[in-house]
Amino acid sequence: DHIWAEHHRRPAHIEGRAEGTWVLLDYSDLLVHVLSEEEREYYALERLWGDCPAVPIDVDTDEARAAAAERAAAHGAESAQ
Repeated sequence: DHIWAEHHRRPAHIEGRAEGTWVLLDYSDLLVHVLSEEEREYYALERLWGDCPAVPIDVDTDEARAAAAERAAAHGAESAQ
């Protein structure tokens, strides 16, 4: 809801909501992982990805929004087949 309010975007896909310990929000060009404290400690994603460089993103540009909308539409068309 927060992302929708600020950026007018909804995830293309959500996984794990029923379990509630690790929820993945797929925004096509961005993945958001929401983990319980226990899951975060167990999987230690920072250990796996901590050496990767940080990449700044700009989600407020019209071009970025248009590209994300195209990817989401393409993903929806693929899922429908």
